Amino acid sequence: MRHLHLLLVVALLTLTSACPPRPSATPPGTDAAAGSPPPGHDTLNGAAPSYAPTGMPSGTSCAGRSDCAGEQVCVSGVCRFRHVSVKGEILTTAARAQLDTGDVSGAVRTYDQVLEAYESQEAPVPAEVLCGAAGAALRAAETPEEREVAARRADACFRGSLPGDESRMVVQRAVSRLRYDGLDLSLFDQDQPASHFFTEDPSRPTVDAVEIALELPDRDMAGYEPVRTTLQSEDATRAIAGCFIRDWESRHERSASAPLTIDLTSHLRDMGDYDVYTGQVTLTPTGGAEGGFVGCLAEALTALFENGPRLARSISWREEIEVTTRLR
Repeated sequence: MRHLHLLLVVALLTLTSACPPRPSATPPGTDAAAGSPPPGHDTLNGAAPSYAPTGMPSGTSCAGRSDCAGEQVCVSGVCRFRHVSVKGEILTTAARAQLDTGDVSGAVRTYDQVLEAYESQEAPVPAEVLCGAAGAALRAAETPEEREVAARRADACFRGSLPGDESRMVVQRAVSRLRYDGLDLSLFDQDQPASHFFTEDPSRPTVDAVEIALELPDRDMAGYEPVRTTLQSEDATRAIAGCFIRDWESRHERSASAPLTIDLTSHLRDMGDYDVYTGQVTLTPTGGAEGGFVGCLAEALTALFENGPRLARSISWREEIEVTTRLR
């Protein structure tokens, strides 16, 4: 009996040492005992929590349980974390619905609650949640402080997802538009999350970072459609973006708008055997403003109509439009 008792003790010790403890979901760089700041209150004093899983991110393809790392399971050919927060899953669905309806600030607040739910359950945060939270924060960021928080969320997305993940690629595109704001992209490649990401001097924005809205009313006037087509062309987009970048270099404002007046008049040209009416198009600042963004636009867009549209008769009309630009 004594030998049997010793064998049972040895067997129990062997089983206990063979079962690895569940990895903690406490974000790297935080003290679980002291408590980390809630996700919605990222601090600028020191490194912020990344909320990224410390082990292998989920999302790899699989054919069975043996293909997945740690406490992940194979679900529909993809490795998923076994331990989840159901509350976090439900709130994630709500946050996505808010984004779909245009409530970006509401989605940011809901994603804060999502991260809190996963943290309270000590559950690793899935890549789609990390990247969804980052995408919402990047869309909502307007101030330097908000952009720092958004960059931290993006860093957590990159650390907690795999290359090629669709939700990760959305964040990559959003971050790429911030590179002119002094964002140090090399910090995303460091071993630990950085305390600050916007550490460089702002640089000149590029055309792809400029969002353009052109208010062109529908009109049934001779010569209007060719003018409309030209103003919506790639040449016009580059001209408008160029004027915005020039304005940004002098004012460093993230948005600019300009009211413009379009005048079209046609002039008869005697071609010998036949007559041609050539349209002359000019754009001027509405209200007589000069210089700056509106003056640059008037000059640049008028230059696109050097060869005005050919018309069948003599006409003259005037139309007002609005050009609005902002950094994405």
